[in-house]
Amino acid sequence: MFFICDGLEITSATTVLPLVIKNGTVSNVVLDCDYVLNADDYASNRKNPGALVVKWFFNNHPTPVYQWIHSKKPQGLGILNGKLNLEYRISDDNATMYRALQIINPTTELSGEYKCTVSTFNDERSQTRKMIVYVPEKSLVLTHTKLSEHDAVNITCKAEGVFPEPQLDINSKERTDTHDMQFKTFPREGVFDAVASVTVNVSDLEDSTTFDCELKIPETNYTVKKSVILSPGE
Repeated sequence: MFFICDGLEITSATTVLPLVIKNGTVSNVVLDCDYVLNADDYASNRKNPGALVVKWFFNNHPTPVYQWIHSKKPQGLGILNGKLNLEYRISDDNATMYRALQIINPTTELSGEYKCTVSTFNDERSQTRKMIVYVPEKSLVLTHTKLSEHDAVNITCKAEGVFPEPQLDINSKERTDTHDMQFKTFPREGVFDAVASVTVNVSDLEDSTTFDCELKIPETNYTVKKSVILSPGE
């Protein structure tokens, strides 16, 4: 049975929140592309089942990573070749059963933007989904060093082994001059290292000033923080 509407339509909003997964924690994940067919497409597809085509694309690459031509078997292509359960059916409906991707053991190289397109003889619609497979930091170290030639202290925060590219921020509730912080990231073997540093005057410190280093992985809820308390006499 086919769903019928006034026009080919992707039924989910295109601003779907990213699907966030910690690397190595799930055996499979599903990215869906829900749609309905109008009366003309329904009639055309009954005469020519190949009129309905579902394709998925990865990170704006022009070549699809998945294709399902109605009445034929779905195919995994490119980066998803061998990484999909091609027997997976998201519904019992003949026109939508193979619309979704079931990715087996998702890993960091599969993080990115996925776009599905649904085509008929009369129309085409698309929807974008994002999947983030993240790796927490292997280490996060916060240090401070007195600069011997200056009345200053350097505060440095280093993170190693994070994916995707993280954000590091050094801040203090007692101070406003941490906006001069320096921040860099370095790609390394599929992950990122990151360094943030800031220099403050020792004479400007309160009796006890707390500096926080906060690591965030963008578009996820993952956050971790380390703190150090400094005093002028240290």
